Order: sequence, then C-alpha cells, then structure tokens
Amino acid sequence: MSGIYASLQVSPRKKRGPPSDGGVTTTPKKLRTEQPPTPKSITPSNARRPKVELPSHLTRLLKVHNAVQQALSHALATCAISPSTDSGRVLNVLNHISLKTYSGFATSFGVEDLKRLCWVWEWDGKALPENNADNQKKDDDNPFLENSSTSDWMRGSMGFTLSLGSHYCKSERKRIPVYGIGIEVEMDIDKDMGGGMAAVARWTAAGEARRAQFLQKLEKWVKVSIYIGFVCFMW
Repeated sequence: MSGIYASLQVSPRKKRGPPSDGGVTTTPKKLRTEQPPTPKSITPSNARRPKVELPSHLTRLLKVHNAVQQALSHALATCAISPSTDSGRVLNVLNHISLKTYSGFATSFGVEDLKRLCWVWEWDGKALPENNADNQKKDDDNPFLENSSTSDWMRGSMGFTLSLGSHYCKSERKRIPVYGIGIEVEMDIDKDMGGGMAAVARWTAAGEARRAQFLQKLEKWVKVSIYIGFVCFMW
C-alpha cells in the first residue's frame, strides 16, 4: 500500500474528524462533567411597584399582608387541609399568635395589625369610611370586640377569614382566646371549581392578584386621605 503512494508521489491523507465547533456541541461526557447552570431568581412577572409613594406605616402593612398570605399558603400545604364544597372556607388555619412563629415575619405582629388588615380587606376601595360618633357606637361593625364570645362571629374578605378560636399558651398552661385566620375560596361546580386540595391550589395561585388588589387599595387610601384629611386607625 505504501508503494502505491510512493509511485504516485503523494502522501496518504490522515483521517480527520468533523470540524471543531468551539465546544458548542453537547456530548454525554460533557453533560457529566460540566457544572449545572445557576438557577435564576423567581419573581412574579406581573408584580409591580407602588404607583403612589406609600407612607412607612402603609408600606409595613403591605409587607405584613404578604407575610400573612405566605404563612397561610405554607400552613395549608403542610397540614393538608382543604375547604369543603359547601362552605368554601377553612377557618383558623393560623391565629394572631401562632402567626408570629413563621420566619416571614421580620417585625412584630399583634391585634392592631390584624385590625388594620381586616379594615383594608373589607374596604371596597371606593366608599369613604364614616368618621362620626354614631359609627363608633355600632358594635356590630367593630371587627375586634374584646367581649365577643359567639362562635359564629366572622369577618374578612379578599379570600381571608377572621373568626374566634383558642390557642394553648405554654407560659400560662391554659388555652387563651385568639383571632383565627383562615381562607375562603369561590366554589362553582358548573365551572369545575370544586373543593378539596384543588380549591387550596386556586387560592394559592391567586396570591399575586390579592397582593395587587391590596396595594391598589392602599394607593387609593393615600389619595383619599390627602384630599379629605381623614384620620382613623389606619394612621
């Protein structure tokens, strides 16, 4: 074979592989040896910053709302409870005392914070709240009566419920009254919106929409308070 190449006065060609691609081609060996890509931080695509500059206490209230929502989602996922088709509610998932044990709360949290949250949840964002002596005397409009003892007492909106409950206090070695925080989910069998864990998934999936609605109410309240100089427990 070498004599043939010599008589033709040519040198044999070396077997060449495919042209180099600069390391772009992925091979099984490359997949085994290279480091996996660093995952990008996940942030809601439709999250927005406030259009109106919020005072510090309202900025804090927005953070508290987000923390409450996150804590409820975590509690629902770990305890595997879900609303029934009849009521669409899960009451007392957490309470205003157990809520403070979650890591999402970097600040203090008490009944006054819960009172403010309840006010914003129930406010339609349109009608101005009344500020007169007669309104203060309406006990049934007070969401936090200290002498409330009826078991069917309930307030809330925007997918949140507040009801009466009890919590075991280790320091006092007895159960103490608390305000339970739960969820409410829309139920409609005709629209395939049933109960069970699917209802919990719907509530969790609507978290960003609730956050945006809560922020919108705070922005509206800032505008309203500037024009009418209204002062209430929100301040």
